[in-house]
Amino acid sequence: MLKLPRGSPIHDVFAPDVLTKDPNNPLPGQESPKPSGKVIAGHEEWDVEEILAVKLTRNTLKYRASWVGHDPDPNWYPASNFMGSPHKLRDFHMAYPKKPGPPRNLTEWLTAWENGVDDLSHLQDDRPVEN
Repeated sequence: MLKLPRGSPIHDVFAPDVLTKDPNNPLPGQESPKPSGKVIAGHEEWDVEEILAVKLTRNTLKYRASWVGHDPDPNWYPASNFMGSPHKLRDFHMAYPKKPGPPRNLTEWLTAWENGVDDLSHLQDDRPVEN
């Protein structure tokens, strides 16, 4: 139960799933260590747990994702941010074939990932496949 000022218009009981930690002021013992990212092509990257959603804006695919060991992330990222996790994109689009996408170069991203290629800058493309 939350102690609110008298006359507050909100209820004093909340479901735990609507509460989030304050990253700037965690309670003692509340902050667990986050897994460190991997440096790939000079940028720190985190492991993708799951692709959550996709949207198409101005012929550009953007995705929301959950990251292993991190709190929920409400941000949308361009498809090319997931070139290092192409299997997650493939799995998402196999599960939701009517959603926009997949990315135009997904097959090449999968091949590069399977062959251990780190520099995919020449394959960067956020557009969906053409129907």
